Amino acid sequence: MLQATTLLSVLSWQGVFLAKNFLSTEEIHQFRHLGERLRASHPSLGLQNRGNLTEANFIDEREDSILPDYARVLEDRITNVTGIPLHPDETSLLFTRQLPFPNPPSSVGYLHHDKNGRRRRTVTCLIYLTTTEQDEDGGHTLFPAIPRTLVDPLSIVGNNDKVDGLTTDTDTDMLHSYQLPQGWRQPASVTRKVAARLSRGFQHGHLTLTDGSYGNERNLWDRSAFRLVQKECTLARKGKSNALSIRPKAGDAVFFWSSFADGRANPFLWHTACVAVSGGPREAIQKFKEPLVHNDVWEEEVETDGGGER
Repeated sequence: MLQATTLLSVLSWQGVFLAKNFLSTEEIHQFRHLGERLRASHPSLGLQNRGNLTEANFIDEREDSILPDYARVLEDRITNVTGIPLHPDETSLLFTRQLPFPNPPSSVGYLHHDKNGRRRRTVTCLIYLTTTEQDEDGGHTLFPAIPRTLVDPLSIVGNNDKVDGLTTDTDTDMLHSYQLPQGWRQPASVTRKVAARLSRGFQHGHLTLTDGSYGNERNLWDRSAFRLVQKECTLARKGKSNALSIRPKAGDAVFFWSSFADGRANPFLWHTACVAVSGGPREAIQKFKEPLVHNDVWEEEVETDGGGER
């Protein structure tokens, strides 16, 4: 049933929010069953394009192309949060599944920015279908350039970290000119360092950072940053990461905006699934939202009203 209100908790003022119980228990079972049918009838995109760690299937790969009612309800629910209606130019719901890897060659699954697939992607909705019972099992969602605790949104990088867009002494001084609210802290130095390196790489056209593990295409343009992210995934298994890490809970959804309100890409929104080392399979749904290229919904409303001004 469509929820009347979705409450979002702020995980980061850089544009990361948590919606608890976004799916009901019944919906979780429905989507997991649909995912099983998809995997049984189609080869995984994960095995083809995203390495051999994560399986991935789009819902529109089904032989029956009619969207199930509960999937349409979910699309509407995501629209209510993002403000972007479902339209033919965006990709369909994506199912992902990762099996635990007891002795992983790398703790990082696939570090990337969501502009890597389609540049118009604005918001990603990640919905967990399974629960990771304890930190030591791994499989966290990690945002390595985002501090674990709420901080001043302008203090994500330090005065000595050079990031495109902050070019003057006044700009950099602004980063530490605010009095933080009670309970807030400055980001750890390691998080500022990762943020500076990843944002700089983004500005130079890099959208993935991988060491070639799990069949991923090797793109190791910053070894130091990658080692720091590996350490963060390891720390997440101890509940001690400096960066924002989220332990999956079935039914919860994470929304993160890879673009600012003015349309500019947010260079800090890199993320990865840390490799699960124990427990059951990790299953999730992802939805990538893109703005309408041509606002057919608006034109339809105008025509219905006789073409008058609104």
